[in-house]
This record gives sequence, structure tokens and C-alpha cells, in this order.
Amino acid sequence: MFDLGPDKIMLVVLAAFVFLGPKEGQLAARKISQGLRQLRSLREGVQSQITDALNVDPAAARPSPPPPDAPTPPIAETVPEPNDARSFF
Repeated sequence: MFDLGPDKIMLVVLAAFVFLGPKEGQLAARKISQGLRQLRSLREGVQSQITDALNVDPAAARPSPPPPDAPTPPIAETVPEPNDARSFF
């Protein structure tokens, strides 16, 4: 939707600095960083509440790899070849 690369972000920051000036620019940057910190802590809080509600340990939720000496599962029987192209569809 928006193609915001580092160059465009820097252009927006530079334009904001020019329009706001040095004092208001610093104040705006502080408020933006505080808002981002609050959003991050809110996201972590919601994530921990969901994890607690589901009683899921994030480390235990990942499937563990099979042990190296585990037997390999049997290979499926061979699939019969179709007689003609019409039976394939």
C-alpha cells in the first residue's frame, strides 16, 4: 500500500524538522518515541495475557525435532498410474 523505504522516511523526518523547528521537532520526536514505547509495552502485555489464558508455554508450543535414533516413518505405497490423461483431472 505505502512504499515507505528508509529514504522516504528520512525525507519525512527532514521535512518535519524544517516545518516544526528544532525545539518543537525534538518535542515531537520525544512524544512519538514515548507513544511507540507505550504501544510496545501494551502489545507485550496483551501477548502475555493471551499466553496465560491459554496456559501455553511459548517454548513448549514449538514442536521438538525427533531424536536422531528415531526410526523413519514408512514410505507410502506406490500410487497407481492413471490410465489416460482424462482420469488425471
